[in-house]
Amino acid sequence: MGIVLANPWGLVALAAVPLLIAIHSLRQRSRRVVTSTLFLLEHAGPLPTGGIRLERFRQAVPFWMQLLASLALAWLLVEPRFIRADSRQTVAVVLDSSASMAAFRAPTIAALERVLKRLGAVAGHTDWHLLETGSRRPPLHAGDDLAGLLGALARWQPTLGTHDPGAAIAVAQALAPADRGAVILVTDRDIVVPSGVALLSVGTPIDNTGFVGADVSLIEPGPVPAAGERSPRWRAIVANRGERPSRRKLSILTGPANGLPAALLQEPFDIELAPGETKTLTGAWPAGAERVLLEIGPDRFSLDDRIALAYPEPRRVRVAIRSGTPGGELLERMLAAATEGEIVADADGADLVVEPFGTEGTGAAVQVAAAAPEADADTESEDGAESTAQEADGAPPTPRPMRLDPAPLSVEDHPLVRDLAWNGFLSGPAGPIDLADGDEPLVWKGARPLVLLRHRIAESGSVDEVLLINADLEGSTAARTPALVVLLERFVERVRGRIDRPWAGTFQTEEEIPMPPIAATLVVEPLAGPAAEPGEAPPPRSQPFRGRAPADAGFFTVAPRVGDASAEARLHGATQQADPRESDFRTAGPADTVDEVRLELARRQSVADPFLPGWLALVAAALLVAWGWKPTPRGASAAGGSP
Repeated sequence: MGIVLANPWGLVALAAVPLLIAIHSLRQRSRRVVTSTLFLLEHAGPLPTGGIRLERFRQAVPFWMQLLASLALAWLLVEPRFIRADSRQTVAVVLDSSASMAAFRAPTIAALERVLKRLGAVAGHTDWHLLETGSRRPPLHAGDDLAGLLGALARWQPTLGTHDPGAAIAVAQALAPADRGAVILVTDRDIVVPSGVALLSVGTPIDNTGFVGADVSLIEPGPVPAAGERSPRWRAIVANRGERPSRRKLSILTGPANGLPAALLQEPFDIELAPGETKTLTGAWPAGAERVLLEIGPDRFSLDDRIALAYPEPRRVRVAIRSGTPGGELLERMLAAATEGEIVADADGADLVVEPFGTEGTGAAVQVAAAAPEADADTESEDGAESTAQEADGAPPTPRPMRLDPAPLSVEDHPLVRDLAWNGFLSGPAGPIDLADGDEPLVWKGARPLVLLRHRIAESGSVDEVLLINADLEGSTAARTPALVVLLERFVERVRGRIDRPWAGTFQTEEEIPMPPIAATLVVEPLAGPAAEPGEAPPPRSQPFRGRAPADAGFFTVAPRVGDASAEARLHGATQQADPRESDFRTAGPADTVDEVRLELARRQSVADPFLPGWLALVAAALLVAWGWKPTPRGASAAGGSP
């Protein structure tokens, strides 16, 4: 049965022990008087001379009684409680996955080991859970073995940007209810947490200088040109998040598409930053390099001392416009403005085809149905006669008058049209396209679909998406409707995600990367690990590709499954930390409220000392004896027995 001290401050009462020893060792200094008349001694008592002296400690019953009373009183003040052997608790530890925790990883693990050992002592049995605040991070440990939890801390990877730990705390509270356990949030600063949640932080404000972002400006698109013909430029932002000036050396390393860059482009040069200053550095992309690594002198937070860049090879969406498409010229101008799009003439080799509604084929497409405005026969004959006369005179035909349908527009909650305003889109009635099974309506005009998404199954079994525009674009305000441009750009991005051509780029950590549904392997080459020394790079690792960039800053490759040696890598990329706020430690600070939770658990899972009344009686008896004790004078018994 374990013992827990509910009030450790009661140990201060033990300070009475040395005080008692000192009191019983001190005597007043007396004055020595020399006389020859012995009968005067009975009238001359010792007279103090104004000082004290330390004599040999003399044992006395009052001293031992006072000492016993002090010890018993200290025992009562610390409120000892005996842990029940059948008690059980659940402790859930939530680790902050923010990248800033990497600066305090070692002291945090040491503090957590010390705290959890004390917390486990307040119950006969403890179930341990170790979680991370990242929404896609799996639990690190679950079981009744504290050693297993401490061993699992080695897999803790704090690499995320700023995020809300509320979801992870809610899961931990479900695992460890307040009446049967405790939840501990481990972070690096004093923050507000829900009631009943303990906070543990060993963070401290530190000066830090590092990269907050970098990119590559591709001036001339196209494949990688020969050496000496590159025009792209790299750009990087360096910030001093400290209270003192910073001076660091910047190194530029280059390399091929595999392996960390190791070739030094030029001699390192100094950069100086005042407190809180941010500088933008630029330079020409090195000739013949596929990867560039920018590096500054190391400090305590190593994750922002190096930043990776990959030469961009965009996946351009090839768009073909079939002749005779209603509003084809307008759609061509809109699609040409889409990011990294390319208008081609060959529809067979295009990734996206703009065509009239009802055109048979395969692949992604935008199909437009022309809805001719209603007109009576007289108007048609008059228009026809006027058009014939204008053609005879050689004059350009008069534009067809716009007839607007007053039916209201309504928008579905779909990713393609979400948060888009269609109020400015004026047109005639919706065209002849009706909803079919499996269609997804996007925009309604009255009771009829104006824009919808249709899925077309090819002979190979692949499913292609077709965006249907069920309106007369030429007789509408489509050219002045930004919502239509954004809709087309979003659809182009969906098409881009299904293109199976090699490409390259720079991404944020854990950024979603749209790729065709293929089985692929993600080969990660991180720049630094959570426990690595400054400048030290962990070995590459392979893992299944899950549609996202790796959580580590560095380089990566998305390649076919092992065994398909003939297949080319689908993607070469570089990853950077997603949130520059994680490199600012000016608000970091220590906090520890675990003891409050531990004492509450101890009271709930223990019993008080059953001998409490006996200890009180012992204190009272010892004090009475000390106060009432009278020593027997020396020689009293001998004098009383003489004749």
